[in-house]
Amino acid sequence: MVLQRLTSRHTVGPWGDDHMPAFTKPPRGPNDLASSFRRELGRWLKQLREQQGLTQANVAKAIGVDFPTTVSAMELGRIAPPPARYADLATVYGLAPDKFYREILRLTNPWGHAMLFDKDPAKAISDLNERFLGKAIND
Repeated sequence: MVLQRLTSRHTVGPWGDDHMPAFTKPPRGPNDLASSFRRELGRWLKQLREQQGLTQANVAKAIGVDFPTTVSAMELGRIAPPPARYADLATVYGLAPDKFYREILRLTNPWGHAMLFDKDPAKAISDLNERFLGKAIND
């Protein structure tokens, strides 16, 4: 199979090796783009918490999670906040839910944010491709 020759990360599809793989996972690690975005989101969440004078335990209790380490993991970028907790987090941090989510989107999916909110989405997306992927994608 061509895909197998191009990548060493191969997941066999439900029909076995005779068919194209069902999914090829992107590289993961501390330097991948998603991890970088989560770390940036975590820094912002920590800043919001500190501005409110809250501890991680305060936030955990307010959003209904059992352990303050969950809040720590979010602030370190190890995990993303659960979407079901976005409204609770917005309230705890004193932000309107729409503004809170818009910033989450900007930090974790700048392409989606640009498509929805930028005055010139095509230029913004081209700039993002250049910045994060090292190349502009032309039409």
